[in-house]
Amino acid sequence: MLLQAWYVILLCVTLFVLARRHWSKRRARARGHAPVPIATSTRLAQDITREVLALEPRGSHRQHRRLPMDFPKVRILLQQIERYLPEQLKERAHLWLGNDHELPVEPHEALRGAAAGAAGDWWPELLIGLAGEPRFAGSGTDADDQFTPGADAAELLGRAQEILAACKDPRMHEALDGLSIRCVLEKAPHHFVWFAEAPGSPVPFVVSETVIQTTLPIDAVVWSIYSPEERLKWDKSPFVAHEILHPGGVQSRAFRDFLYSRVTIAPGISDRDLVQERFLTRLPDQSGYAILMSSCSDEIAASLGRPDSTDVVRTKDLLSAYILKPCEHGILLTTLSQKDVGSHVPSFFQHMARSVGKRKPLEMAQQLERHCR
Repeated sequence: MLLQAWYVILLCVTLFVLARRHWSKRRARARGHAPVPIATSTRLAQDITREVLALEPRGSHRQHRRLPMDFPKVRILLQQIERYLPEQLKERAHLWLGNDHELPVEPHEALRGAAAGAAGDWWPELLIGLAGEPRFAGSGTDADDQFTPGADAAELLGRAQEILAACKDPRMHEALDGLSIRCVLEKAPHHFVWFAEAPGSPVPFVVSETVIQTTLPIDAVVWSIYSPEERLKWDKSPFVAHEILHPGGVQSRAFRDFLYSRVTIAPGISDRDLVQERFLTRLPDQSGYAILMSSCSDEIAASLGRPDSTDVVRTKDLLSAYILKPCEHGILLTTLSQKDVGSHVPSFFQHMARSVGKRKPLEMAQQLERHCR
């Protein structure tokens, strides 16, 4: 009888949460805040490429030709080429248009593959700074960094890579503090989720590896995760707030800033928030990038204007990581997270959270993949 009562309570809570989300979306639409679909520049680049290739000379008797620059369609194409095509394709596109150049007979293969390499209008270019740190174009100058680093990016990345290696090789479990690791989800073609638990720790590491199938460059996928504004467009997590508190600075070869997030859990359970120290860095072998996070100290959080509050429970992020590498079918994404959500969570909800936790990385990867298509 007691078990049935718990099931009824759980069902009621779930229905309430779903109803709350439904009415929140309806209110947002009524206020004019419904999300607007964005046509990616990749699709537009395909259209531009087709337009340019339509001007290709046909037949051996038409070796060269020039197009009049006062032709309206040419002027429109020139504007679109300058705005949407990447630098390596602009010159070739101008050659095809005959803009002060003769058009070649054979089409350029790179131009035909513009969809795979076109730069976007919704993600900035990922550059390398003077200290070797990756940073997105338009991030501005380094801010005065008056905060003492609470973590080291290289150490966080090393720890994350060790745990991932242990998940893939059971022989390494004992070498990493006797971690107890088990694969809790495996789904074709390439998706794995592991729980890694250390002795005496109630909070496990949740580790996942999946392939984001996309033709977009790695810059776009990193930006989709890294930018709070971009992430809110695809991540269905119940965010109340997700914002950068302090602009970036450089620590060793990493770009460092501070991030604030707040999420709802369920009716009757206090919201959770966290203040994270975040790093964007390149992998040691230069094969990809990593976004690394951990909770900053209470003193730094207060200095950033986010002190601990009585109306929300402060979550402690022990280590979170997103590791991205290009692969044959897109981007190989590895995630790792160990968060202590605090007390006052009913035991039945903790069990449900573990069940949801093994599916959450797959759901997030699917949302990200849809966004990057």
